[in-house]
Amino acid sequence: MGIRVNLMENPLFKEIYEKHFEENVQQGMEQGIQQGMEQGIQQGMEQGIRQGMERGIQQGINKATQQIVRQMLAEGLPIALITKVTQLSAEEIQRLH
Repeated sequence: MGIRVNLMENPLFKEIYEKHFEENVQQGMEQGIQQGMEQGIQQGMEQGIRQGMERGIQQGINKATQQIVRQMLAEGLPIALITKVTQLSAEEIQRLH
């Protein structure tokens, strides 16, 4: 049968343990916060890039559609036909006229 010793009853061991425990907890928290911030920044950048690309694509599509509508109007095509082809409302087409 072995002798069980409770090291926490030893004041010197307890002091060293508590000091290192607190330091390790603090260090772990700081590392966790830093990693979380880095991950959050990375995810934010990826989301920002994705949203920026989507907006840019949409703006390009809108601009091309507007140019096509203006060309169709310049060719004298009826607004009803332009509406059918472009899916724009008659009001939107009139604003481009």
